[in-house]
Amino acid sequence: MHVDHNRVIRDVTVRLPMASTAVEACQWTVTALARYAPATISVLLRVHDGLRCVAATGSWQVFSTVPPKTGIVGRVYASGAGATVPDVAEDPDYLPVRPDVTAEVCVPILDPAGRPIGVLDLQWSEPEELDRWRETAERLAVRLGARIVALGGPPAESRSEKLLRHAAALTAAPTEWDLMTAAIGAARDVSTLSAAVLVLAGRPGPRLGAPTVAPGELESRIRAELTESGPGPLGRMIARAHRYGSGYTLGEPGHPPTDEHLPLARAGVRTLVVVPVGPPDAGGVLLVADERLLRPDPTTVNLIELLAGRPGPAWTGCVPSPGCASRPAPIP
Repeated sequence: MHVDHNRVIRDVTVRLPMASTAVEACQWTVTALARYAPATISVLLRVHDGLRCVAATGSWQVFSTVPPKTGIVGRVYASGAGATVPDVAEDPDYLPVRPDVTAEVCVPILDPAGRPIGVLDLQWSEPEELDRWRETAERLAVRLGARIVALGGPPAESRSEKLLRHAAALTAAPTEWDLMTAAIGAARDVSTLSAAVLVLAGRPGPRLGAPTVAPGELESRIRAELTESGPGPLGRMIARAHRYGSGYTLGEPGHPPTDEHLPLARAGVRTLVVVPVGPPDAGGVLLVADERLLRPDPTTVNLIELLAGRPGPAWTGCVPSPGCASRPAPIP
């Protein structure tokens, strides 16, 4: 059957300028393309650490999220080069979607700078003109990629997805060091603030928890100021949070911080969320901060509280491990 590929491109992309979200643009593309291509069609975009299927048609079931470099779609995404597979049975990377599929065309969706942000995949049971369809798919992918970027890029993880992902990591942490590292990373990710520091109670006095793998400038300044300030302000921060609960700044300029927060102000903190962790005598506080003058919404604070309250190893009963052997000593 002869197909006018110029018409395909025109008809598939005519509505792209009207799409209000990246997912909508992908769904319109797949639906319109299916009118011309007798194939199983899908669009997968990079979300967090996987390729997420955001639009598809022509199959009883699709893979929701494909790990990077997995399958032909992962190979195309990783290389940034399209692939034409005349016989999927001969390709060890093929991910079975339909039992009658014999051929596949997969092309990268690129941003205007030429970086892959996803893939457009077509699978046939009765292939014809594969090279011509690949050329058409590549032209469509260019226009779709430009529209996705104009709309802000691929969809981000929702807060619920982030919360569940980090909660699982916290629950699975085998040591105190791993738990602290996971908690700090989770707090930064969920809050979108730039720095997070754990202050832990204990004897002979409060101490700073594990630093992040690559601490930013603000986090390094916070740790330096807290270390220099000694155990007094740290102990008062812990006592305040465990007595009164979590707190956060309002993003209003010109208001002096409480005494125990002065070291943080000297470090350049303008936005601060403080969440109690564990019991008062063996837990501590999680400080999440930023140099920008912001107002964290209560939902963000609640999410950090949920993360800080996840079960895991005791905060002060570190299981022996190479990481624990190098954990910071109590602040003198």
